Amino acid sequence: MALDASWILPLAVIALFAAITRRSLWYRRTSYPPGPKPRFFLGNTFDIPTDKSWETYGRWSKECKSTIIHATALDKHLVILNSPEDAVELLEKRAQIYSSRPRIPMLEVLDWAEFNSSILPYGPLWRTHRRVYQQLFRMGTVAQYRPIQARKTHDALRNLLSTPTKFAAHLKTLSSAVIMSIMYDYDVSLSGDHFVDLVEKAVHEGSLAALPGSHAVNVFPFLRHVPRWFPGGGFHKVADRCRKLTYEMRTAPYEMVRKDMEKGNHNSAMGRLLAESDAQGGSKEREKVISDVAVMTYAAGSDTTAAALSSFVLAMTIHPDVQRKAREEILALTGGERLPVCEDRDSLPYLEAVYRELLRWRPVVPLGIPHTSTEDDYYKGYFIPKDSIVMANVWTMTRDESVYPDPENFLPERFLDEHGNLTEDDRILVYGFGRRICVGRYLASSTCCQSKGRGRQ
Repeated sequence: MALDASWILPLAVIALFAAITRRSLWYRRTSYPPGPKPRFFLGNTFDIPTDKSWETYGRWSKECKSTIIHATALDKHLVILNSPEDAVELLEKRAQIYSSRPRIPMLEVLDWAEFNSSILPYGPLWRTHRRVYQQLFRMGTVAQYRPIQARKTHDALRNLLSTPTKFAAHLKTLSSAVIMSIMYDYDVSLSGDHFVDLVEKAVHEGSLAALPGSHAVNVFPFLRHVPRWFPGGGFHKVADRCRKLTYEMRTAPYEMVRKDMEKGNHNSAMGRLLAESDAQGGSKEREKVISDVAVMTYAAGSDTTAAALSSFVLAMTIHPDVQRKAREEILALTGGERLPVCEDRDSLPYLEAVYRELLRWRPVVPLGIPHTSTEDDYYKGYFIPKDSIVMANVWTMTRDESVYPDPENFLPERFLDEHGNLTEDDRILVYGFGRRICVGRYLASSTCCQSKGRGRQ
């Protein structure tokens, strides 16, 4: 039977009212984690900090009395986890949802998104990269790099004795030299090294491009298609400069290693991987992955290691009592007749406590690298939408006074019991969580033995 046309409008109004009512009831039942009050349409766009954001997010956490907070920027949702428990629950126990990375349009423009392992979305290409990293840097493998670490450390110590006022340059050279020697069998010069300068410039440009407010294209991705002369198209000039640096950074070390291999030199980690790939028939795709993993190992590892070493010098300078205790422990073990070696690590609990306290006191990546949710999720009664940017605020975690009293003070003793033995608090939060945990953590901490707790770092 045909429906009378006079009923169409009333039925449409009723259907619209029902849809709005259902949506309203759904929003009442569903709440985002607490956070600053959003403005109409813009959300918290102007509230999200660009400088020392970890401190702002920590303050929001206290003000909201919640370890998980939420903010929005236009249509993007930002979720900040301020406790290890929240990070473990979401980033580890629910890793199937939270192991991917958010899209950063400017990095796509710069050609970084296709090879940078740390920002690759979770998927087949990332897993291929990860397998290569595991082959190079799993716990049972890093011991083979001990001679290189020792040799480069001794070089740095001699440089420090010779020109102590240039300590920052010496520490920077040390962090670069270890990784360049491991990956490429290449000796870094004291200063002005071409490869070091090249990677530094490329990484600097890429890091700036990834910042939320650095380029309008990160907020409005459609701008990547506008011409150079169009308002908002100025990023093209930055992209041209960075792409040249990126291309050379990816190709020059590869060509250098290939030339060494032609001469019979297979001493580099990259050379050994390429030789293995060649023996199995090889492929351009496999070579590209190996080359990109080598580049990103250097790009990510040298900068963070240099930052940690610089923080160590600062800590020892302003806390001479800690320096004295660490020195006394070393002298008691070695008698002043030799330098400590990797095998001594378990016999130096106070020095190990200094290491743990250093990365708690000054975490080199206070907010880690953002994760993104690939499905809608609920946690603690809060709704976390699909495609939310989820960040672990390591800075706030390491300043939880219920766990670390007097958190701004450098106190290695907090990791020792009354007998001077190390406590069970051995997880280094700055290395991250879940499937995206830092693959170079064992090399970064100069892990040389499989002692108790070391596997959690």
